[in-house]
Amino acid sequence: SSPADSTPTSPTGRLEGECEFPNEPAVAYQWDPSCFFGKLGCLADGINPECGFCGTPPFPACITSTTTTATTSTTTSSTTTTITTTTTTTTTSVDKTIKNLRGQCLVASEDMQGEGFVRAGTCNLANLSQQWVYDGDNGTIRNLLCLHSGVNGTVRLQT
Repeated sequence: SSPADSTPTSPTGRLEGECEFPNEPAVAYQWDPSCFFGKLGCLADGINPECGFCGTPPFPACITSTTTTATTSTTTSSTTTTITTTTTTTTTSVDKTIKNLRGQCLVASEDMQGEGFVRAGTCNLANLSQQWVYDGDNGTIRNLLCLHSGVNGTVRLQT
């Protein structure tokens, strides 16, 4: 992974929230708990790391679904028709954890000057230090840092 992928900020993702743009952007965006500071498109509003651009390359596909329900009521004493439309947006959490056979998740440490360690821990989708991304272009698995195999089968994080 490149130096731009590493950051001293520990991921702390929140499951729910709203992007806070001073002006509505032209690019689609969403609240994505797996989004973290340093990941492409994240921190789109400049305030929330979980606010990420989506739906337009090079950003990932949007993971929101929209359901629209229309209710029509007609009044017989006049020809007025009222249409009420309600839109509900649901954000689906994407599980990007790596689990061992005991059901524990791989947890990344905070970035310690371009290096770190991993451990197994209790799974928590709200904890972005447990969310991993596979980059098929270069064959790496990363959180804020890339996973590397070390001496004697140890695993560590490194830029």
